[in-house]
Amino acid sequence: MLPIVAANRVDIVKSAHAFNDLVTLIPTPGTPSTYSVQVGKPGVDAIITGDMIHSPLQAATPNWA
Repeated sequence: MLPIVAANRVDIVKSAHAFNDLVTLIPTPGTPSTYSVQVGKPGVDAIITGDMIHSPLQAATPNWA
């Protein structure tokens, strides 16, 4: 990561952050500084959840830990 920082190609993000019209970071619960990535335009978008859920069962029953 140091070469990326040295090249000034880093955005430090501490809350929701839109890189452009198609890519947005959304803070998610759990581990501090964890984000999901929303990709696409409203209505034709997807969310990449990272470690927000660990099993498809958690999507159907989000109250399960």
